[in-house]
Amino acid sequence: MKTLEKTDQAIIQNILKGDEREVAKLYNQYKSDFIRWAMYKFSVEKEDALDIFQDAVISFYKNIKQGRIQSFDYSAKTYLFAIGRNLLLNKAKYEQRFDRDLEDFEKIIPLSAPDPIKADASVTDFIDSILKQLGEPCYTLLKLFYYDSYSMESIAREIKSKSANVAKAQKSRCIKSLRKLVLENFDEEDFF
Repeated sequence: MKTLEKTDQAIIQNILKGDEREVAKLYNQYKSDFIRWAMYKFSVEKEDALDIFQDAVISFYKNIKQGRIQSFDYSAKTYLFAIGRNLLLNKAKYEQRFDRDLEDFEKIIPLSAPDPIKADASVTDFIDSILKQLGEPCYTLLKLFYYDSYSMESIAREIKSKSANVAKAQKSRCIKSLRKLVLENFDEEDFF
């Protein structure tokens, strides 16, 4: 039986020789462990954990091909999980930054339902027209969340999403698209 060090060194050598089966073997060998670990340690959904794992495997492969790794200080699995951990931490930082950006963005365009006493129909029509430019499912998702105060679980059912977390990720993408749309087409003076 090969020692761990020799096996891991063989992984590097085989990838450098162009043996793509080595990457597939690593992928299949550690996928389930990584997904369980990521879901437990980082409270991410299975789909997100799988996406991160796939990105980690790609980074692992590129690092070997580009000569950044000649040997492992630990095991290939540990190195692969360390890449995944960094990607998961970056994802968490991005989501926190995105939440702050959203708060700033909402100062420019109020995404919550306007107070009917304070806002006239032209404001709500204006906001509705911006949301319609996003198309589906963003239009429905954002209206359900901000205007109708639906929970993410309810929204997931309405838009036929797999889960509340998948709907939440979709909402983030919709907000990003909305922000881009507004920044490309409107000046801040248009809102004041």
